[in-house]
Amino acid sequence: TGATNSVITMAAAKQLNLVPTGKITTVGVNGASVVNRYLINLVLPNNLRFINLPVSESVGLGGGNFHFLIGMDVIGKGDFAVSQANNQTW
Repeated sequence: TGATNSVITMAAAKQLNLVPTGKITTVGVNGASVVNRYLINLVLPNNLRFINLPVSESVGLGGGNFHFLIGMDVIGKGDFAVSQANNQTW
C-alpha cells in the first residue's frame, strides 16, 4: 500500500483490549486525522518479533475484510516476498 507505518482497525484494537498510548496525526487518502496510537507485540510466521511496535488506529481500514495493515516500518526490516499457489496469496 505504501503505508509508512502499520495500522490496526478500531474493531481489532477493541477486541484485543488495547489501551491507547496517546494520539497521533496520520495522513492518508482521505486527508489528515488524529487517531489513537497503540504499542503492540507482533510476531510474524517466521518468528520475527516486533516488541512495542507503535501502530495507529484506522476506522475504515479494509472495509471489514482485514484488521491489520503491515507498513514499511515492518516490511523494511527484512526481505518481503509474495507468492501464489492454488489460488491463495502468501
